[in-house]
Order: sequence, then structure tokens, then C-alpha cells
Amino acid sequence: MKYTAKAPLRVDLASSWTCLPAIAEKMGGHAVCAAIGIYAEGSIALPLGDSFLMSLRSERRYVSYSLDLPIGAGLGASAAQTVLWVALLRSVIDNAADRREVARISCQLNSMMGTLMGQQDAYASAIGGVSFVSVSSNVEAERLELATSVLHELAGRMVVLWSGQAGRSLEVARALQSEFEKGRRDVVNGLAELKSGASGVRHALNDGRIDDVAALADEQWLRQQEILPDSAPPRVREVAELARRHGAIGVKECGIAGGALVAFSRLGDREHLVTAMQASKVRVLDAGVDTFGVHLRKA
Repeated sequence: MKYTAKAPLRVDLASSWTCLPAIAEKMGGHAVCAAIGIYAEGSIALPLGDSFLMSLRSERRYVSYSLDLPIGAGLGASAAQTVLWVALLRSVIDNAADRREVARISCQLNSMMGTLMGQQDAYASAIGGVSFVSVSSNVEAERLELATSVLHELAGRMVVLWSGQAGRSLEVARALQSEFEKGRRDVVNGLAELKSGASGVRHALNDGRIDDVAALADEQWLRQQEILPDSAPPRVREVAELARRHGAIGVKECGIAGGALVAFSRLGDREHLVTAMQASKVRVLDAGVDTFGVHLRKA
């Protein structure tokens, strides 16, 4: 018997810095994430047969998975791969509660392995769509019930770009948590503004104001660079400026300090932005918004 599964990656539209464990535990974190049409994919096989050897092996499960994405993009790949692995081992996902349980177990596993960069990534991958995640001692993940027209406009105006330079997520996460734990007032205040900004993005999405989403996402990244001025790799900043010159109305680095960015085009101007970035030798990742979450089916 064989099952296959797909777990979407995500772009974070707001405040993923506040969801780092050491920060979220003390001040609470908010994040807004959109699951995207780039997937970790895999399968699980259970050998069956009548021979003695096969009967001995019948309880073993063989899992394989893959992801075609540059390393260090900051799109939540490690969380998506863990979500995929948990979903394959469960072999049953019937409803939203199952998806949230997959996310919860995935976060526990990543925490045990020391790879947890924020619980919002697993929930974004598991439940799909656009989510507002609150992290403290508990996690509350709300999938926003956006109108179909709003989802289409969001997907049609987001352009995910790969800078060609791997991000510095682990290094930046450690530096940020260290400065926060020192009690630096500018860092604490900056993080509080990022957290508040996530609520603004949520309200703008619920109202269908994508121009405001773009402006707020752009503001989030500018605030991050004020908190830690050297957090973004040089090539990421170059690609952001290129996108702005070619008409992007908002740009945000993905993840804690990833090598990918999400840019927002003006309404009806996406193809111009995509063509211009490709002409500038910037790779455009074919994304869109995933509205399903982790997929599992019998092969």
C-alpha cells in the first residue's frame, strides 16, 4: 500500500520575527502567512506479501520525500518537510482538526531536533490558505475566511523572487533573540510594532485591501532592518531595489532572513513585473496561493 502527500511552503506577510520561541514566550508573537503553490512532496510504502521475510518486514514503513527549492530561501521548507513526514506516517487526514494535529506534532519534533524557528510555519503548511497565527505558551492558528476574489487578487499580485543568495536565518535568529534577552529597548519596541503590524495586515486582508497589505508588508521589512540593520544579505537588498524600480509597491524578505522575497505588483501589472525581473536575471518562483494545506491520498 502506498500514499503520496504534498505540503505547501509559505510566505510570511507579517511579523515572523516575533514568533521565535524565546521572544514569543515572553511577549507573544503574531504572524500572517500565506501557503503557496510550492510543495514538499513525498510518499510512504508499506511492503505486503506472503513470504516469511515479507511478514517480518510488514510493519515497516518506507518514507521518501523531495523538495525542488534553493537552500536558505526562507519559505518554511524545513517545517513543510516535517509536516509532510508526519502526514505520511499518520496516513489519515480527514478534517481541519487532523491538520492542526499534524502541525502540533511537527512543531514538537522540530523543537526536539533544535530546528524550530517559529510554530507559524507548520500551521501555515498544514492548514493552507492565509492564516493568522498567535504564539505564546499556546498556539492559536486562524485560517482567514477571505472572499474568493480577494484570494485571487492576492495570488495575482504576489511575486516570489529568489535572490540567488542563501539567507542567514539561523545567524539572524540568534542575534535577534540575544538582543531581545538583553532588554534593548529599541529591539523590544520594534518587535512590538511588528506584532501590531500583523494585526493590521490581517484586517487589510479581511477587508480586501491588497494595496494596504503590500504597504504594511513593506513596512514590516523596513522595521526589521531598523531593528537589525545587517540582517538582510546584500543581494536580497539589491533584488528588492530592482523590484521597486520595476514597479513593485511593496517588498518583503521571506522568513527570518531568507534569500527569497515577496514583491507586490500594482493591480493588473504582475506580468510586467515578472518579465522585468526575469530580464534582470532574477529567478521568479511560480507560487500562487495554496488553499488546501497538506494533501494526502492513496496512490
